[in-house]
Amino acid sequence: MTFKHLSYIVAVAQYGSINKASEALFVSQSAISTSIQAVENEYDITLFTRNNKGVELTDMGKDFVSYSKSILMQKDLLEQQLINKKPVCHHQLSIAAQQFPFAIEAFLKHLTSLADEETYQFSIKETDMYEVINEVYDKESDIGIIFLTDMTERYIKKVLDMKKIEFHKLLEINPHVFLRNAHPLAHKEKVSVSDLTVFPCVSFDRDSKVSFDYSGEVRIWGLERPSRIIYVYERATAINILANSDAFAVGSGLLSKGLGDERVVAIPIDNAKNRMIPGWIKRKDVTITEDMLCYIKYLENCVWE
Repeated sequence: MTFKHLSYIVAVAQYGSINKASEALFVSQSAISTSIQAVENEYDITLFTRNNKGVELTDMGKDFVSYSKSILMQKDLLEQQLINKKPVCHHQLSIAAQQFPFAIEAFLKHLTSLADEETYQFSIKETDMYEVINEVYDKESDIGIIFLTDMTERYIKKVLDMKKIEFHKLLEINPHVFLRNAHPLAHKEKVSVSDLTVFPCVSFDRDSKVSFDYSGEVRIWGLERPSRIIYVYERATAINILANSDAFAVGSGLLSKGLGDERVVAIPIDNAKNRMIPGWIKRKDVTITEDMLCYIKYLENCVWE
């Protein structure tokens, strides 16, 4: 098995067709087919099944392509280092997270701790739970930050177990509402479900094709989807809407100092009956690096501050 074999197989998986992969790589279809067959014969596995539209990865093929992408990426990075005659970067970390300010705060603390380092390669991505899980599964991200609830915990843990991903609980939280400090409900110590029904709701649940178990916010018993709803794609946009209107959003209530907006406050929801359980995830077959370990420690500190 060679790097060329890996690149051909990844291309076929990407395009879903040997013909299209052949055109993209400017190599013959027979060369690609021969490479696939060589790997399958060498390890007695089946990577693709054929259908009317082209080819489709088997379960073994999905794992193979996931590892191959990582290997090819490391190969490209090493070649770049050698060409540029720069030392290999020893600090690398990629994070995918749902919209939690403490995940960003922990990332910034880790970044600050390495201010004197000459080289590092870090990335952080805020997105929905479905994408976070896939980022970790595909090894695009080393660590993911998601949250479970009493309603979704059993299902999501089954999904994680199927994908060989482990979940590490950070804490348990009673849900809060985020709203502006001049909001009509801002003076209350606790907010009831009936208090919220007359106000617009800000939501990250924009993809109706994904199961509600992957929801961007915790489901509150008795709080039906309001008639006035504002779908957002970014946390910064959500904060600006909350700070300048009577809309509300449901979340953890964890507001990191310096990363939030002083115009927005968090108030507990009375008798919510559905806990939030934030935690971090990683693939079971991924060894924790020093950078991952440092980030996890900062993460734990941030949620308990």
